[in-house]
Amino acid sequence: MTEHEFSYEIYLSCTQDVCIVGRMDNDFICAPSFSTVSDLKRTQGVIEKIANGASTLVSPVFSEYDEIKRNWYKLNLSQTRQNGTLLYHLSENAGGCFDRSLFADQIKEIFETLSKTGMARLAGNTYLPVLRYYHEFLKKYTIGESQAVDNCHQLKAIISIIESESYLKLSSDSVIRNLYQSIAKCVSDEIERTVEDELQTAKARLADGTYLPVLRSYHALLSKYDRYSQQAVEYYYQMKPLIGIIESESYLYSSSDSVVNDLYKSLARSASELYSAHMGTRG
Repeated sequence: MTEHEFSYEIYLSCTQDVCIVGRMDNDFICAPSFSTVSDLKRTQGVIEKIANGASTLVSPVFSEYDEIKRNWYKLNLSQTRQNGTLLYHLSENAGGCFDRSLFADQIKEIFETLSKTGMARLAGNTYLPVLRYYHEFLKKYTIGESQAVDNCHQLKAIISIIESESYLKLSSDSVIRNLYQSIAKCVSDEIERTVEDELQTAKARLADGTYLPVLRSYHALLSKYDRYSQQAVEYYYQMKPLIGIIESESYLYSSSDSVVNDLYKSLARSASELYSAHMGTRG
């Protein structure tokens, strides 16, 4: 008889509920089971039931707990075998691996730690404006309104911050919790794919190193005249097609090559200065 291996997905709610979903051989999942953080006996019983193969198996596309996956805090659980024994590790806990019998205690300890972290983050009641800023920035990015230089880098940084603060899903403050969930929704796969697409496009454009001289030649052309000179005002019309090309290559902001990144920023500034000089003569 083939021995199946079970793994776990564990979710926590702001009201101290625990949702445990077992997965068998990465092919099937067990119907979600529920407990509370404080009910150690029931939580441990669910863990053992899954491990013993006594839970009801459902299709891997079973979606009854989609809302839980979106709105509850998911523990970062990994498992490994040491000397034939299956051990578990939770990244939220600085401690080492533990065996299955300690699951309930670990879950309770981590919930308490995450709750305290959330309270510390919100101490002084000054963090709400920060979350609102992130929310507005992400909304603008998704509808293409953000024109900030280094937009892609700033987006990546904000996504990283938001992901590191997922403990706010456990906040007892409904305003904070709902705002965080709305922010997390903005940080969707679509945005992440957009960032990755820009990175890959920049990489493809710069693949063989031949495009750097092109950028340098563009920079020389755009920097030919002082922006306050009459020549610069007239020069704008000659450079307008080139400026259009530069604007279409904004994905170069995402380049990991610092030389290219700095050069493209300088190009964008020069293009902006030429445009400003042109507009200044129309007043």
